[in-house]
Amino acid sequence: MSRSCGKGLLLDELLLEDPSSGTLASERLFDAHCHLSFAPQSQSFARWVAENFSGAFSTTVSLADYHFAKQAFSSWPSIRIGLGAHPWWITQGRISAADEEQFAQAV
Repeated sequence: MSRSCGKGLLLDELLLEDPSSGTLASERLFDAHCHLSFAPQSQSFARWVAENFSGAFSTTVSLADYHFAKQAFSSWPSIRIGLGAHPWWITQGRISAADEEQFAQAV
């Protein structure tokens, strides 16, 4: 079963190196929302992502997480790091005005 993903491409053609073989062409994929810093062996996981995908956007949930990720994954230019605060933490009041100021200074 083929699924359209726009511009005349079929999802099966995009995801599979050879649709008849079922071989995944993951190097064509970009993970647009992951948390590499959450992985128990984050360096190994980042290496695997960099070797098997075209890239990744690793979202962080705190300033400390951002600083860790920026340093930990600096060896892989295809892995981009995003500074963020988890929405749950914001609604729970765990992100202060001082935190927000530090976020602004970090970027």
